[in-house]
Parts: sequence; C-alpha cells; structure tokens
Amino acid sequence: RAVVVGEQSAGATLPSTIKMLPTGAILQYVFANFETAHGTRLEGRGVTPDINVRLDRRALLKGHDPQLDAALAEARLLTRARASAMDITSVVTSVVDPPPPVPRPTVARPATGAGPVAAPVVIQGVEAIASQKTDSLASVEKPKDEKTPDAGPTVERIVEKFEGAIGKRDAIEKLSTRVSKGNVEGSFGGNQIAGTVEIIEKAPNKGVTLITIPSLGVVRRGFTGAYGYEQIPLFGFREVKGIELDLLKLSLDFYWTIKLRSLYPSMTLKGKETVGGSEAYVIKATPDTGFPTTFYFDVQTGLLMRKDSVYYEDYREVDGMMIPFQIRGPNTLIKLTEVKHNVPVDDSQFLEQQDCFTK
Repeated sequence: RAVVVGEQSAGATLPSTIKMLPTGAILQYVFANFETAHGTRLEGRGVTPDINVRLDRRALLKGHDPQLDAALAEARLLTRARASAMDITSVVTSVVDPPPPVPRPTVARPATGAGPVAAPVVIQGVEAIASQKTDSLASVEKPKDEKTPDAGPTVERIVEKFEGAIGKRDAIEKLSTRVSKGNVEGSFGGNQIAGTVEIIEKAPNKGVTLITIPSLGVVRRGFTGAYGYEQIPLFGFREVKGIELDLLKLSLDFYWTIKLRSLYPSMTLKGKETVGGSEAYVIKATPDTGFPTTFYFDVQTGLLMRKDSVYYEDYREVDGMMIPFQIRGPNTLIKLTEVKHNVPVDDSQFLEQQDCFTK
C-alpha cells in the first residue's frame, strides 16, 4: 500500500519486558517472537525498500538528506500519475454514462392524510484524526432540544436528569479538590500488570493520574494548567499537544458534570442501547474543539454508565456527589478504595518527575 524508500532495516521486532533485580539493576529480556501465518519469523529479516537509497554522512552534515529527496520525488511522481488517471476517468465517465433523467413534474393533489414528508438526510463523518472536520459535522447535527422521531425524551431532559442524579449543584460547587486512590490492573507491553493508582484533581482543570507498577515505576499523565504531558519509565517525557491536549483539558474540567451543555454545544440523541444489562440513552456530544464524544446515560437512574469505550460502575455518594468507584476501559480496570474532597493540594503535585529525560 506504500512505496518504501531507504535502506534495508535491521528487523528488530522482539517484544521485551523489564524486571528489577535485588541489586537495583534492571534486566530487560525478550518474552515473545513475531511470526507470520506461515511460521516465518520477522526478527532479523527487516524491510526491503522498493527504492534503495543509501544515506551519505557528508550530505547529512551539509543539511542534505538523499533519502528524503528521493521519497519526495517519488511522492510527486505518484501524485501526478494519480491526477492524470483521474482526468482520464472523468472524461471516459462523461462519455459512457448517460445523462441523469430529468425528474417528472408532480401534480399537487388535495391532502387526504398527513401529506408528503421529505426524507431526512443523515450525514456521518469519519471520526479520525486525519479528517479533522468535526466542526463541519457539528453544523449538521440536530439542535439539542429537538425531539427524537418517536417523541421520546430530549437531550435537555436527559442531561438535566444526569445533573440531578450526580448531586446537587450547590454541593458540587463547594468542592475544589479531589484525591482518589485505589488499585489498577490491566496490560502493558504485552504483559499483565497490577499496581496502585492515585488521581489528583484541582479546580478549574488541573489534574494528574499516577499509576505505580512494581518493577516499572510511576506512569504519569496530567495537565499542569499550562501544559499537558505523559511520562512513562524507560520511554521518557512526552508533551501532549493539539487535539489530544484539548481532549485532556476537557476531561479534567473539575465541574464537567454540571457543565455538559456548555462544554458540548452540539448534542444529539442517537437512541437507546443496552449497557451492562440496563437500557441507556445514547448522546453524541461535540465540543467547540476536538472530536465527538458518545455518552451513555442510564434510563432509570440518569447516571453516566459509559463514555466512549470507558465504563463507570459502582457509584457511591461522597460529600454530596455520586462518584464511580470502578472505571473500566478496554485494557484497564481501576477500583477506587477512597475518595476525599477539599484536601490541600500543592500545584507542584501536577508537575512531571525530573529525570534524565526532562533535564
């Protein structure tokens, strides 16, 4: 599906894991191998390029990359070839295909019932980062107050029920910090892991999740109020930017449970689905910046059961607010053991750990 330009790669494909030794040293070892359906091992084979171009050290020192130049030249060639093919196709199509039939005029008749109804047009976009067209998609969504075709509940009523179920607004507005602790289990790097988790939040939108895994260390992901980041032992520090940062800040809004309608200006009721054996209203919500989010609200309780692929379970009341003590994702399960509000939280707790990757 692509033209590969460059040199034969090394074929370093073996997945590995690490173990902390009693001496304090770290042992990294291979635990698996990749093979094709026919039993061919990938390790050591590498990728053979379609266009072989060697790197020239002297050229690189002068700021010239021969592999990049060859790749760009091939891309321009393919682009011109595709454009020529499209031109030929359009000409052939216009000659071969007959013109579309002219619609026959209709004669108005006296109404005997409900009358003709125009068929609705449904526009669905691909929710991929490459498209980045969520703003245009949001413009074709139905207004959030519009009723569904079967005159069922409106988005407004569903959101109001959720806000009422999650807790009284005045009680939630009195909260300014939240520290949650518990246990986490899941998979990482092909291995099953288990550890502890601490989630620290502070109004208006600061937050950090600390996952401590024995023999690996502490995995951090958060927003300091100025920038977002992710920090994984052995992988280093990565600043979160663009759409990913927008989504992170949105998820860390401390009062998001009572601000849904302002955080997601475009909301559409998509119908009902069964979640965990219970009926749920499905709402597609689009923020001003970023991609749509799908919420699943329990028909009976009004509580949020699911958000995209994350499930919220085991709700308990803490300081006048309903908190899910079990959060289940595709590869992770978090079970909280305690949640405390309005505890002192210093802003330094949201910063990344200083190490060889950040200095």
